[in-house]
Amino acid sequence: MGGPPPCGGAEEALTWRDWAQLWLHYDKMDQSRNDYVYNYGLMNLEKLPNDALLIVKGDVITNSVRYLQRCEGYRPDVQHLDQSMMTYEWFVKKQACPPSSLCQGGVRDAACPISTG
Repeated sequence: MGGPPPCGGAEEALTWRDWAQLWLHYDKMDQSRNDYVYNYGLMNLEKLPNDALLIVKGDVITNSVRYLQRCEGYRPDVQHLDQSMMTYEWFVKKQACPPSSLCQGGVRDAACPISTG
């Protein structure tokens, strides 16, 4: 009684049921036109001045901005820093230094290993 399931029948029935569920509910579950995260990224970038520094915290905003900049080529002039990532030494070394005008408030100390003076 405790052996492996019988071959053939159980897998074929499960596959048929999966396809039936997909066919019956595809329209309700289709996310191919979901552009909420894309629009969220646009909203955060579009009104910034040229060469702005955007300091963010969280995966959704970081990844939406990163996607728009790297994949779509939108607003490459904006530099964005994720506050959560700034705590890692590897990030500090790899990240370009923020503009010096914004570093006087202490951002350079947290985000850039190069001293201001």
